[in-house]
Amino acid sequence: MTGNANFAAGNSEKAPFGLCESKKKELLEGQNPFAVVVCCSDSRINPQYLFDCELGDIFVIRVAGCVLDDVSIGSIEYALEFFSTPLIMILGHQSCGAVKAAVDGATGSRYLNAIVDRIAPSVEKVRKRGGPENSLWNDSVVENALSTARGLLKRSEVVRERVKKKELKVVAAFFNLMSARVELVSETLSIEGPAPKLVCYQKKDEIK
Repeated sequence: MTGNANFAAGNSEKAPFGLCESKKKELLEGQNPFAVVVCCSDSRINPQYLFDCELGDIFVIRVAGCVLDDVSIGSIEYALEFFSTPLIMILGHQSCGAVKAAVDGATGSRYLNAIVDRIAPSVEKVRKRGGPENSLWNDSVVENALSTARGLLKRSEVVRERVKKKELKVVAAFFNLMSARVELVSETLSIEGPAPKLVCYQKKDEIK
């Protein structure tokens, strides 16, 4: 979050990714990412830049709409097993096109529909809860990020066990394109107790 504050203020220190010879040698020997970030494939989102990080700092899984399949979960488990990465962040973002497709009920090829179908339940959940129509899109992004995080905990025994042992935290977050800030939208997710309450994103003047 400190790195994101640097980025939002235009004071990035590491993100340009210039590699000195010592850093190149370090990366050749291996990696030690401190976080796994699951984010959208959207070209406006780049976790290394958003968090002012160097190559080797973040293990990134990118897929449209932040939906997870078996291969994506396997990639997360790889980072946990081989690097003992202590944090997973599911990062949704303002004006996500995949979520907008679900909001609009859009259809396409079976591959595109596979993404929209995963997001649609989050949209319906937000609709049933009620609220301003112009906040539906971004509130659905937030709910989808939380749903992906909860689904990961449910589907991955590796993730559940590490959370139970307090070796791992799972959080959901929202990238605000207007402010360039990443906003945590829930408390740390736990396999025990009630699910965290959704923090609705309703800054009407920033909805695009």
